Amino acid sequence: MYRPRIASPRILSVFGSRYGVISNSLPCGSRFFCTEVNTNLLKSDKAIQAVKQLKHEQFFAHSADTANRIQDSLLTLSLLEDIIQKPNLSIFDVGCGSGYFTSLLVLLCRPNGARIAGIDRNQDLIDNAVQALISSTDCMGKEVQASLLDQVVLMPLDGTQSWGPNAPYDIIRTGFCFENTTCDEFVLLFQQLKIGGTFIAPIGTGREQYLKVLKKTAKDTIVDKSEDFCSPLRLLHPVGRAKSQLLVHKTEEQIEAESEKEQKLESVKTALEEWKKSFVETNGRNPNREDLKADEKIFKLFQEFSRLNT
Repeated sequence: MYRPRIASPRILSVFGSRYGVISNSLPCGSRFFCTEVNTNLLKSDKAIQAVKQLKHEQFFAHSADTANRIQDSLLTLSLLEDIIQKPNLSIFDVGCGSGYFTSLLVLLCRPNGARIAGIDRNQDLIDNAVQALISSTDCMGKEVQASLLDQVVLMPLDGTQSWGPNAPYDIIRTGFCFENTTCDEFVLLFQQLKIGGTFIAPIGTGREQYLKVLKKTAKDTIVDKSEDFCSPLRLLHPVGRAKSQLLVHKTEEQIEAESEKEQKLESVKTALEEWKKSFVETNGRNPNREDLKADEKIFKLFQEFSRLNT
């Protein structure tokens, strides 16, 4: 478990509360990037307050996908809102990524004695998730903050090839999708669910990913309870498919090469976004392809981004 230094808090601006919309505006060039989140999905004031309390700019880089990512987290939360009120739950957030959803669970489950484990195989994401959680709880006082951190474990781990801490679980949620419920990755995680437990995950491929609420009624029995909540729910922001490093038989060299490629892609993407921001500030408009070609260094970065993103 990680205990980074306390980060200084940033201010979360709340607007349009009449309509259940949280708006956080961040400067981006000569305009504002605005994230709007509809909290009308949530039933309890406690859940809405938790969303307002978390500084979502700490968890997400400001991009066009941010609102959809947050909305998908709230959609998942709305399906679990009643279940997580039970005492002494054990919850597993697999592929927790930014840690936003894990942190929502921490705030909502604090009085109920829940134990929450959030894992992701990306070490940097885990470090950032803990920093964001601590920063978001700074204003609650040290005693409350300490009790929050005591009930959560955030650690780097691949949940598709090993059991998580404190298994088995009452609730398992994944931040990635499964093509179906018979694939090896799903089966391994389903084994970690208690009988009577709830498994919530996107199922499907491509942009046709639907959030499913599944119940474990016996050792190897799955019951789809999704329609008890509502009609099929398609994710606004499709997520990556579960890929176990063990099950796809990759060598250590292949895994390391893929990790380096992902890091390089993120670095190039950041450089291009910074250039675009600077261009808009200077010229008052978005750059076109001719503007890219006019800057030899940036055009090479753009070509590299295209190559890495294939």
